[in-house]
Amino acid sequence: MKEFVVHSLNRFLAIADYINTPFKFYEVSQAEPQRLMVEARVWLKTAFLAYKQSAAKENLESLQKTFEEHGFAQTTIEETPLTIH
Repeated sequence: MKEFVVHSLNRFLAIADYINTPFKFYEVSQAEPQRLMVEARVWLKTAFLAYKQSAAKENLESLQKTFEEHGFAQTTIEETPLTIH
């Protein structure tokens, strides 16, 4: 699956707002002791539209509010183990 990473937050949000889907997610993970990695994705069935940013912990609340205003839900993205018999 391809992931199209948009490097401008404003452009990413403009494109994401145009796409009518409930599959808009963002994830926050620890990058460094004082910095977090914020990754947002829109699922497009055959690809992801993505945005990635390293952010200071004190900027997280503002960034979360922005994503939620644009219809994104905070998630934890995990791989499901597949058992083949």
